Amino acid sequence: MSDFREKQEPLLEVCQKNAIKGTIHLSLEGINGTIAGTASDIEMVINYLCNDSRFFDLETKQSLVIICLLRG
Repeated sequence: MSDFREKQEPLLEVCQKNAIKGTIHLSLEGINGTIAGTASDIEMVINYLCNDSRFFDLETKQSLVIICLLRG
């Protein structure tokens, strides 16, 4: 992925717009990462990535985790 530096800012904007937390590594070798957010927000990021023809068949692994963030 020779243009990974040019892809960083637009991807960051998509993640911030969709309240995504985590890390995505873009490099010459490709992409790797772990992100967290609502299912619909994560789907938006995956769809954004899959719009790049290099990632049209992007393999993803998803886990459902429910956490209570309230403290008493």
